[in-house]
Amino acid sequence: MHALTANLESELVRRAGGNESGNRGRRVASVFLSEAAATFERNRPTLKALSERYRLGIVSNFYGNLEAVCDSAGLCSFFEVFVDSHCVGAEKPDPAIFRAALEGLRATPEETVFIGDSLRRDREGARRMGMRFIWIAPHDVQSKQSGQQAVTDLRDLTKFLQ
Repeated sequence: MHALTANLESELVRRAGGNESGNRGRRVASVFLSEAAATFERNRPTLKALSERYRLGIVSNFYGNLEAVCDSAGLCSFFEVFVDSHCVGAEKPDPAIFRAALEGLRATPEETVFIGDSLRRDREGARRMGMRFIWIAPHDVQSKQSGQQAVTDLRDLTKFLQ
């Protein structure tokens, strides 16, 4: 996580441009990364259990360093495929990015479940490909959408995957 922290802090400082803004950028980066690290640790046992039963991949609208970020967080061992929009040249919901993941996983849309936090990008992309979709979102956000299979926590996925 140290390399990720340094990269995020330097990028926020660079974009902020000033000393006080740079300090604010460091504080924002610190809070974000602290919360991310806690989320990774909370979900690590679930990811381990899922990876022992299923072939997992990540599909993300990212910046060309998705796998490096996951490696820095100690998550790479759980995933077989990392599909980074910058590397693929297509962003979700474009079917091309989903096809890249399916090819890497040697899977078909019919046997694949896509879990995502964006209805516009993730659900729509999964729908276009014919994949089942599970939405991960806070309860208050879910209450505004009815009829959608949803969880609030990654640990709750197992009830939908049985």
